[in-house]
Amino acid sequence: MSYRMFDYLVPNVNFFGPNAISVVGERCQLLGGKKALLVTDKGLRAIKDGAVDKNPALSAGGRDRGGDL
Repeated sequence: MSYRMFDYLVPNVNFFGPNAISVVGERCQLLGGKKALLVTDKGLRAIKDGAVDKNPALSAGGRDRGGDL
């Protein structure tokens, strides 16, 4: 089996900082995206305020929250 090399450009936008999660859905919608990749760590996941688990901003504009990896 032979493979062919190809280029695939995936433009990305990164934003971060305090309360950045509150604009995820809005930014995703503005960019025409359907899903967002949210990268976090054990420390943020351990916070019990639900910022990562159940945030309406992650579903804003009808965007899919997806699941955990």
